[in-house]
Amino acid sequence: MDTLKKEFTFKKEFIEANALNFQGKTAYYADDIASTVPSSIRLEVMDFFSPEKKIKEDQEIKFITKSITIKGVVNNSLFVNNWIKDLQSFSWVNSVKVISYEQESISKEGTFELVIQLK
Repeated sequence: MDTLKKEFTFKKEFIEANALNFQGKTAYYADDIASTVPSSIRLEVMDFFSPEKKIKEDQEIKFITKSITIKGVVNNSLFVNNWIKDLQSFSWVNSVKVISYEQESISKEGTFELVIQLK
């Protein structure tokens, strides 16, 4: 029983120290984001509170709080630009930044990465 209490305390402190206790808001954010994705965009990643750097054994893990990383595929950057405007309209969004957009040619799909900063 003591082992379980210690493990619970450790996990609780870890969550609080890394500001991961958003009390269910991640589902709310994900629902809002998903409700605005146009059919022309295919989401591949929606990552909440990513690690600051690659996780290595025996090192403290720190997370980037108040951010959501989104990666996806689209045929035209215009669709991403229009979607960003929709995302920026949410009251909980501070900013939306395009990290990357790559498209070899107009006839091929492009990939993008966005970071949403939360208020």
